[in-house]
Order: sequence, then structure tokens, then C-alpha cells
Amino acid sequence: MNKFHAKKTIFNGIKFDSIKEANYYRILLLQEKATLLKNRVVRIELQVVFKFVLNGYKITTYRLDFIVVYGDGHIDCVDVKGCKKGSAYEIFRLKKQMMKAFYNIEIIEK
Repeated sequence: MNKFHAKKTIFNGIKFDSIKEANYYRILLLQEKATLLKNRVVRIELQVVFKFVLNGYKITTYRLDFIVVYGDGHIDCVDVKGCKKGSAYEIFRLKKQMMKAFYNIEIIEK
């Protein structure tokens, strides 16, 4: 258990930081299997690491929960958040801004 009472969960042999994150993955898998869905999920990447390096110095890293690619080529970068308060959330907000500044990637919070 972490300080926000998120319970680590294993689904399909994959360890997730919370039940909410595992449930979001379940939804993505259903959308991937829905062949009749017009704009279905075609690829899911989990726990993608981004490095922030400036002038040769590593500042920090950020682990994105999901990159989701849809049939039309649209890509969502998703971070599943349960608790949106405290210092951990403030650090996330800073890294979210860094993702936009360094990589021009918008993070979607779920």
C-alpha cells in the first residue's frame, strides 16, 4: 500500500500500481478486441520511460502509464491518477509540463 492507499494489482501477469490502472488496461484490451469499433485500439504500450536531459545533464525521468495507438493513427499518452493532491501530484504536474516542453507530448490524466 502506498500513502494514498493504492493497492498494487496483477492482471494478465502484469503488475500495476493501482486497481484503477489495472481496470483502465482492461478497458483498453476490450477496445483492442472490438473489431467492429470504428476507431479501435491497435497498440498499447505500458510503463514507457522518458528521460529529461538538458545540456548533457540528466535531470530526471518520467514513467508514463500508457501509450495508446488507435486505428486512425491517433495516439493518447495516459497517466492514471487516483489522488490528485499532495507533493507526489505536484511532482507529476511538473513532469507533465516537462513532457510538453521536452517532447511536445500532452499527458491525459484518467
